[in-house]
Amino acid sequence: MLVSIIIPVFRNNKGLDSCLKALEVQTWPRDQFEILVVNNDPEKEIDVQADAGNLHFLREMTPGSYAARNKGINEARGEITGFCDSDCIPSRDWIEKAVSFFKKNPDCTRLAGKIELFTKNPEKPATAEIYEQIFAFRQKDYAIKGAAATANMFAYRSVFADAGLFRQDLMSGGDLEWGRRAQKAGHAIGFSPEVVVKHPARKSLQELILKSRRVVSGYIVLHDARFRTNPGRAVLHALIMLKPPLGSARMIFARRDLTLWRRTAVYGLEYLLKLVQLGEFIRLQAGGSPRR
Repeated sequence: MLVSIIIPVFRNNKGLDSCLKALEVQTWPRDQFEILVVNNDPEKEIDVQADAGNLHFLREMTPGSYAARNKGINEARGEITGFCDSDCIPSRDWIEKAVSFFKKNPDCTRLAGKIELFTKNPEKPATAEIYEQIFAFRQKDYAIKGAAATANMFAYRSVFADAGLFRQDLMSGGDLEWGRRAQKAGHAIGFSPEVVVKHPARKSLQELILKSRRVVSGYIVLHDARFRTNPGRAVLHALIMLKPPLGSARMIFARRDLTLWRRTAVYGLEYLLKLVQLGEFIRLQAGGSPRR
C-alpha cells in the first residue's frame, strides 16, 4: 500500500530537516511511501541534509499552507495521504500505525493522530509553553467534531475526490473547514493515540500573538461572521472575544500540577490573546488582509 506524505514548508529549513530525518527511519518500508515537500516560499530554496530516494520537492507559488497541500495532493500517487507540518517530528512507527489503524477500522476513511507538544526545558517550561500544552492541538476533541489538524492527519485519496481539496484562500482553519465537508460527504474519522507526531510548543508571547492573529481570518469564515454579509453574527462573535473566557478558566485552574501563580498567569495570557484576536477581527472586518 503506497502512502504519500505531504509537508508544506515556508522558511523552516531547520525544522524540516529534523522532520525528514524522522521519516528516513520509519518502520514502514521506504519503497511503500513517498514524501512530497512543497516549498511555499517564492524567494528561497529549500536547503536540507536529507536526501532519501523517496523524497520529492515541489513548489507552490500561491501563498498559504493549504495551497501547498493541494499541490501535494495533486501530485501524490498513494492510496493513503498523510500530512504533517515541517516542524513536526513523527514517531518511528507513525506511518505503520496509521496504516494499521485503517486496516482495523474499515469504516473510517480519515484519521486524526495524536500531537504531543514538547518544551525547550521540560523542568522549567515557559508560561507560553504551558498555555500551548493546555489549549493547542486537541486532536481527540477535533475528531469528535469530524475534523483534524493537518499537523497529523491521514485520509484515503478517495476522500479528496468526494469532498474536494482544501480551500486555499484560507490562511488558517482550512483543515477544520475541509473536515466539515468530508464529514458531510459521509467520510468518518477516528482518533488514534498511537499515531504520534511531536510538535514544539510556542515558547514566547510574540509567537502566540502571531498565531492568534493568523487564525482569525479562518475563524470568520468557519463561523460565517463577516460583518458585510452577516452583521448580527459578527457582532455576537466580537462580544464572545471580549468577554472573559470562563470555560478556559475551568480548564486552567483544574491543573493542580501548576502553582496558583502559574495558573493565574496562563489565564491572563488567555484573555490577552482573546483581546488580540478581537483587534484582528476588527481589522479584517475593516478590509485588512489575512496574515499568514
